[in-house]
Amino acid sequence: MNIFYLYSQPRSNWEKQVKAGRMPDHVLYGLNWLRQFGHHVGYSDAAFSQFNLLKWLVSPLQRWFLHHHGVGFQLDQALLLLPQLRQADFIVTTNDSCGLPVAFLKWLGLLKTPQVYYHIGFNRSSKFLKKLIKQPKVLIDFKTTPPGVDIKFFHPKKVKFKYDIVSVGRDIGRDYMTLFQAIKDLPIKVKVICDPKNLIGLNIPANVSIDYSVSYLKVRQAYRGSKMVIIPTKKNTVSGQISLLEALACGKPVIAAQTPALNIAPVIFYQPQNAAQLKFKIQQLLKNPLRQFSSSMSHFSSKNFASQIISEIHPITNKLR
Repeated sequence: MNIFYLYSQPRSNWEKQVKAGRMPDHVLYGLNWLRQFGHHVGYSDAAFSQFNLLKWLVSPLQRWFLHHHGVGFQLDQALLLLPQLRQADFIVTTNDSCGLPVAFLKWLGLLKTPQVYYHIGFNRSSKFLKKLIKQPKVLIDFKTTPPGVDIKFFHPKKVKFKYDIVSVGRDIGRDYMTLFQAIKDLPIKVKVICDPKNLIGLNIPANVSIDYSVSYLKVRQAYRGSKMVIIPTKKNTVSGQISLLEALACGKPVIAAQTPALNIAPVIFYQPQNAAQLKFKIQQLLKNPLRQFSSSMSHFSSKNFASQIISEIHPITNKLR
């Protein structure tokens, strides 16, 4: 089967990093496993070139979409790669910003190739967007499918504890304010790996150290060197799934905000944005350490995720024959 992937960021360098063992393979959304399964799978980074003039022409539309719907709209990528998309048996779009433009071209009748649309929580408030993502027999909604993680890259390893708590994540759904409120008076060491935007306007407690833009190797090292991992997210957000599964794959106990997005594995939950409850959970876990190993993580592996993609594609392929 000829499958074509669309990513919202360049992947050629990441693919090299994965092959070298410096990045987990789940950044490829199953592409490497589909190839091992015997399928012809391609992608292109052409749209991210500085010579892509379409990018500048559609940038006002991209900004408008981001402002009004909270997601990007990389129409330039879909248009630039249209010939390759037409030649594919199936298209896999890995998030909203690259998936919506493909659905738009299909809605216009410019593209007939079936599309796998992967996302974990898209706001369907717009009638126009509902039309795009509800086209019959050509759009598969993976929002309820837990993402996969590279359980070969992330696995337990006994090392000396360096931190009591580690928290990793840079999307806008993260809630470091609640985490800081919960731990500011505790005699513990906390490591947060995030983006500068996550900490705007926040007072960082003295017992917290911050890292930005670290490698996956250092993220893995931080997980392994922690007594527990905290996934603090805001109410009504879809955030933290990958971090949660990475931590579990490393055999770490996890405390997470109780949101539908994170209710995918048995961890310790607290009510989102409730600092007092989070503090209590942390204190209890420090007194009574738990361990969660990777033996049951095969269900959440990147290989299993790729298998689920194929299991969804085959029924659509059979209907189209």
